[in-house]
Amino acid sequence: MKYDKNNYDAVLAKMIIANVALDFGVNNIRVFSNEKIPAHLCYIRQSAIYLMHIVCQYSYARVGTAFNLHASTIAYACKTIENFRDDQVFDGKLVHLESCLQVNLAQFAIGSSES
Repeated sequence: MKYDKNNYDAVLAKMIIANVALDFGVNNIRVFSNEKIPAHLCYIRQSAIYLMHIVCQYSYARVGTAFNLHASTIAYACKTIENFRDDQVFDGKLVHLESCLQVNLAQFAIGSSES
């Protein structure tokens, strides 16, 4: 089976969104949509974007492709979340999510190398 980076990144983006939504207690399928979502849900998608950029060390363009968004939107989301990190509770959640994502990525890498 041929490796498709864009498909892998899109699946990874959905997985990150799911983890963020669960951690923040949000049960709304609309956060997975590429359509405009209500403002009170934007931080879920923005947090997932930020985590993919920081933890996976992906460029804004690559994260944008994964989320089907323009790189400038990715930059804005990252800057927004960076500003929210001044809140200790929010920052604590992001630290936890970063750790979880790092573990998940490491486990996936181990599993995929065994195939």
